[in-house]
Amino acid sequence: MNAFIEQAQAVHFNGLQALAGLAIFLFGIKAMGDNLKAIAGNRMKELIDRYTTNPVMGVFVGATVTGLIQSSSGTTALTISLVRSGLMNLRQAVGIIMGANIGTTVTAILIGFHLTQYSPYFLIVGAFMTMLAKKPRMEHYGMLLVGFGALFYGLMTMGDSLKVLAEMPIFKEQLAVTLSNNKFAGVGLGMLMTLVIQSSSATIGILQTLYSEGVINLQGALPILFGDNIGTTITAILASIGGSIAAKRAAAAHVCFNLIGTICFIIIFPLFYSYINWAGLTLGLNKMMQIAFAHASFNVATTVVLLPFVGALVALVTKLIRDKGDEDVIVSKIVLDKKIIAESPEVAVSVAYKATIEMSLVCEKIIRRTREYINTKDYKLIEKLQGYEDIVNDLNDRISNFLVEIGSYPLAEKDNILQNNLFYSLKDLERIGDQCQNVVKYFYTIYDAREELTPMALADLMKIFDLLDGIMINTTKLLRSPSHDIIIQMGIDEEKLDDLETSVKAGYIERVKNKEPMGATAISVFVDIVSDLERIGDHCYNISSRTKKVLS
Repeated sequence: MNAFIEQAQAVHFNGLQALAGLAIFLFGIKAMGDNLKAIAGNRMKELIDRYTTNPVMGVFVGATVTGLIQSSSGTTALTISLVRSGLMNLRQAVGIIMGANIGTTVTAILIGFHLTQYSPYFLIVGAFMTMLAKKPRMEHYGMLLVGFGALFYGLMTMGDSLKVLAEMPIFKEQLAVTLSNNKFAGVGLGMLMTLVIQSSSATIGILQTLYSEGVINLQGALPILFGDNIGTTITAILASIGGSIAAKRAAAAHVCFNLIGTICFIIIFPLFYSYINWAGLTLGLNKMMQIAFAHASFNVATTVVLLPFVGALVALVTKLIRDKGDEDVIVSKIVLDKKIIAESPEVAVSVAYKATIEMSLVCEKIIRRTREYINTKDYKLIEKLQGYEDIVNDLNDRISNFLVEIGSYPLAEKDNILQNNLFYSLKDLERIGDQCQNVVKYFYTIYDAREELTPMALADLMKIFDLLDGIMINTTKLLRSPSHDIIIQMGIDEEKLDDLETSVKAGYIERVKNKEPMGATAISVFVDIVSDLERIGDHCYNISSRTKKVLS
């Protein structure tokens, strides 16, 4: 009885110590990722913007970005966000997801070097750098070293505890034997670990420690590794929930890619096991590095084999997740490649011109969806509108920078005028998105306060939206094909909008005097809503006024 109690106490103490080591290890991975991301700055976005024109380059970008932020889940979530916002297509996303699987092997390789004895030095140097840093960048470098040290210190703590647990019969005789004899149990355990911890880098690190301390053998470790790769897809699935069809397809592509890889390696498991065993002996790899080598081999081989079939993978997920006619799927098809500028500044102006038209089309959708939110109170529309706003802001930044670059090259007078016109039109289009966001925020506060506009007030706003919808459509038409007729019509509509604004505000004041039932929040913001909507018309009119000068 006493022996049983002592064993239970030992399991409790060592289990607690192992969990503490895991907590330090997870902190280290997060600290490394967050600070590498801060040090990298805008380079990740530049990589994604510039080099994802085809799946092969996408693999390179995915691997690089994941290496920078130390998280394939983070890269995948970022990719899904870009897809759901319409800034990346599915084919590009698949390449990045494949590359992310390769990039995540960096952490396992670092762990394989078994630098645990140096972890106190990393922690001490990093802590002093952080405390004495006078610049944010130096502080990030300090925290990076702290994270690096914590990673290995956590591994060391886990290893010491697991070494004791490995000698206990329950682990030595039951867990190890079960995993060695049942590959699917190993795959399931790997999936479960990653689902719970939400980091394949962390679960691979734990696996390296389990194998290194003899808790499981290589035959039991490899299926867990396969399961880790399936489990990490949960991040993609969560990131796609409530998103566009394209975002859901990107998540499905990630699941299919990792699932197909696992199935293939389960089929050839005896060969893969022999290969990793041979590599460990031939290359003199320690146990931790042997798992890292297996992880890298699995992901690189899966990518190399499936990369030529990206088109087929895209076709598969397109068939699995059918488009139900969701017109909200927007993909930015314009590639603002700065090489075009040097080759032909005139062609570059045309590219910027097409991108500006695309931005105007997104603004049309923003106005329509703002109106829809007001009428339906559908909270999901707020997320869609934020996605549109992100597209507009991103296009504004990218096209503006592109036009600035073009400005350093000589242009014909016609192209020079168009360049200037586009530059200012971008600012107006960007402000249209901002005004709609303001209106959405006002209505969110109204609905959150459980208030309503009176039927008359709502009807007045719908009249403004009717007029705005036509003005915005004409703005896009004008950008696409400048015409005096459209400019004249926009001038007439702008006057109507000004008159309507005046009459709506006057009617509102009259209703407030007559004490028509409307909540305090609605009363306080109604005039601001009308003013924001009227300003959208002003921004459209600014575009038409500048276009008139170009035509004359």
